Amino acid sequence: MQPAKIVPFAPSAPAAPKRAKRQHKAANRIEPKFVKIGGKDYWRVRLGSRVTKQAQPIQKYFRSKIEADTFIRQQVVLLQNQGTAAFSLSDSQRVAAVHAIRQLAEVGATLGEAVEYFLKHAKPVGGVTLFKVGTEAFIQNRREFNCKPRYIRNLESQANLLQTIAPKKEEAPFEARPINEIKKKDLERWLAFRGAAEEWSPKTRNNYIITLRAMWKFFTDEKWCAENVATAINKSLLDDVPTVLFTPDEARKLLCVAMRCFDGEMLPGIAIGLFGGLRRSEICELDWSEVKAGFIEVKAAKAKTRKRRAVQIQPNLAKWLDPFRAVSGPVVRGNEDWFEEKRKHLASEAKLTWARNVLRHSAASYHLAGFGDENSTALQMGHSPQVLFDHYRELVTPEAAAEFWAIEPESTLEDAESRAKFPGIEPKI
Repeated sequence: MQPAKIVPFAPSAPAAPKRAKRQHKAANRIEPKFVKIGGKDYWRVRLGSRVTKQAQPIQKYFRSKIEADTFIRQQVVLLQNQGTAAFSLSDSQRVAAVHAIRQLAEVGATLGEAVEYFLKHAKPVGGVTLFKVGTEAFIQNRREFNCKPRYIRNLESQANLLQTIAPKKEEAPFEARPINEIKKKDLERWLAFRGAAEEWSPKTRNNYIITLRAMWKFFTDEKWCAENVATAINKSLLDDVPTVLFTPDEARKLLCVAMRCFDGEMLPGIAIGLFGGLRRSEICELDWSEVKAGFIEVKAAKAKTRKRRAVQIQPNLAKWLDPFRAVSGPVVRGNEDWFEEKRKHLASEAKLTWARNVLRHSAASYHLAGFGDENSTALQMGHSPQVLFDHYRELVTPEAAAEFWAIEPESTLEDAESRAKFPGIEPKI
């Protein structure tokens, strides 16, 4: 019986001749061995660990010596071309790899690129993290970042909806899903579902998109996902909403109703918003110790922009505040929800349509028209002169502005009970 003839191969690493020589000898020792199994003749080929460098040897059985010799020659060629790495894959793995390579070639990608993409998206570096856990960490991060309580409450409300409500009953809500498995289309479907169910305005939808972008920015920073999928969601186009103001007559009517209702406790806040232009959140956090003789100090921690500003108290505003002044204590005893509830009652009693930010818009528009100094008005309101030109310029005539800044308790309050609360006002007979 003659051993199979093995085609010798050149050493793959000329710099290491001893190693190449060992490989050459090992390859030339490969020969089929005749064995009987179950009374049948077989030729066995065994590739030991010296050849394959693998823990387990490769062992094959053939019915003919020709088949065995052919297999040996194929393995030698693999060893020459690919080194011992050729033996780390099974036949089925090699077939699968070839099939995958062909499929990827059709789209211009390589097997290495496919593996890199899979590991990046399916096995994030920061670990697989559920959406519920991620959102809780995000909100805690915003707290540590010293975001305002109102913003935190809004985040908690939005996160609760995102976590617990799915577009379809058979779908798992986001809270039970890994962050890296939530894609752009999932977020878009959720936005469409909630927007239709709650009849969102375009601005409300945009607010949710802003929150989602911030969340996914945090998630990508934590390596819980490979990319910020929310940045690819398009915001809604917003129409240019006209700025709505109270006329001087409407302002008088509102002040009269505020004086009559709730024992007048809403009047200071309404007057400060109407003649001082403070935001609702700033009014609700204002303390009487911050209402000075000639100005209102809006501290940085309470300002929306995080910048301190001093709001000048106009003469008419001073007269509205005098009966209520205190050394300290809240100007408005409730929070924003309390203020909003009482505000709605006042608007109903006065039969007024209350547009968003109408007090602040009125203060800015009448201040710009009455005093003609955009820089001064910008300082009062806490925003840039450009915002004034974009929203408030030429909305009010000088005559209407003069009438507005002349609104005082003496000329406004009609009933005896309201007038009696203001020192120096003669009761009407």
